[in-house]
Amino acid sequence: MAVDQVLKRHFWIVVLPMTALAAFLGASGVTQIAGAALSVDAKQLAAPPTINRAVPMGAAADHPTSADPILARNPFDSVTGPLNRVAVPDGGGGDQAVDTTDPFNAPTCDGVKILIIAQSADPAWSFAALSAGGPDAKSQLRRKGGDFSGKKVEYVAWDRVWLSTNGALCQAQLFQPDAPPKATAAAPAPSTETRGGPPGVDPAISKGIQRVSATEFNIDRSVVDKILENQADLMKQARIVPEQENGKLV
Repeated sequence: MAVDQVLKRHFWIVVLPMTALAAFLGASGVTQIAGAALSVDAKQLAAPPTINRAVPMGAAADHPTSADPILARNPFDSVTGPLNRVAVPDGGGGDQAVDTTDPFNAPTCDGVKILIIAQSADPAWSFAALSAGGPDAKSQLRRKGGDFSGKKVEYVAWDRVWLSTNGALCQAQLFQPDAPPKATAAAPAPSTETRGGPPGVDPAISKGIQRVSATEFNIDRSVVDKILENQADLMKQARIVPEQENGKLV
């Protein structure tokens, strides 16, 4: 009875070594199975490696990388047309050479007005909106090599555009001031009979006023004093007439 009680009380001492032994045997068996599955065959190591003859994806023939369809379609400007068309030389055997040694002193292009310029680091992608200058003229978007009103766009800068016609270079500036109005013919000099003012003016005042041009008069200092003294009488003789140019009031 004493032995049975001792075994029951200390039975874990017997169970623990047996459990450890079973775990060791199980782990060793799993390691052997895994090693057999993952081991490399000696015949496969002795065989020469195979060469991959697959075509790279980047060299596929059905993957175009050219921008020609976009340049030919030109979806951004329906007036210019295709951007990749080749300029046809004229009958003289080719385009005439343009002298660009001093472009900033080139004459101003007649009939060309610059509305907007979008300059790029690449001169080929700098655009300018050009207009013929008339009130009803439509703007046209052009870049280097484009044609506008018979002129070829040579270069687009940040503030001006150079164009050429038959080898002659001209320029159109973005902020170019309008041409000054043409001078009108000077009014004929008044006769000696009417010089000095309208009829009815005091002769002392008329003699002191001399007309130089249509807008300039020479007046003696003494006449100015007489005019200031007799303002009420002179205003009764004055007549106001509106000024007109080409049938319009100005």
